[in-house]
Amino acid sequence: MKDLTKIACLLSKLVYYQKTNARSISIFGGHIEKKFLNFLISEGLVPGYSSNGKLIDVTLGYNKDGLPLITVLKKISPGHKRMFISVEQLKKINPQLGVYVLSTHQGFLTNFSAVNRNIGGFLLYYLR
Repeated sequence: MKDLTKIACLLSKLVYYQKTNARSISIFGGHIEKKFLNFLISEGLVPGYSSNGKLIDVTLGYNKDGLPLITVLKKISPGHKRMFISVEQLKKINPQLGVYVLSTHQGFLTNFSAVNRNIGGFLLYYLR
């Protein structure tokens, strides 16, 4: 399975199980899933995870009102047609609309982090 497909599967499971108010989920995954979970933790979208080999236990994130931190997930660029966005274009995005996830030469970044680092990248997902 390609890396972007693995990430899409992980995000889909996170959104689905948050809608059921689950507190944690267990998934099978490897390096790419852990790398993306570390990104989600750094952005405050997932509180944490633990792993035992290929089994990853993910703690799901909710706000103080008990609402899921991620409620909407949209895939922006299909794997075969990646959409590049420049830092100038990123600066025009209204921050109240949600978070865009980009793939950059510095790893996964949100639109906010990419603007702060003054780099563009390939749009992957929209989260809200």
